[in-house]
Amino acid sequence: MDVTAITHRKDAIYTSWLSQLTPSESSVIRKIGYDRLMLVHLRDECRITSVLRVEMHEPSPTPINW
Repeated sequence: MDVTAITHRKDAIYTSWLSQLTPSESSVIRKIGYDRLMLVHLRDECRITSVLRVEMHEPSPTPINW
């Protein structure tokens, strides 16, 4: 592919690609990492020593109303 120009619009059109709705395999794996990151942040960086475990919830898929 040869790019010859890049243009910009005031009213840009944003597109997205949804391959899977939650809970999908990738979102479950990602959630495990976020649980650990939040635990380290609260316990070590914010120094809240009473935090022993963090469980984040999966977002539920929102129906698209056209």
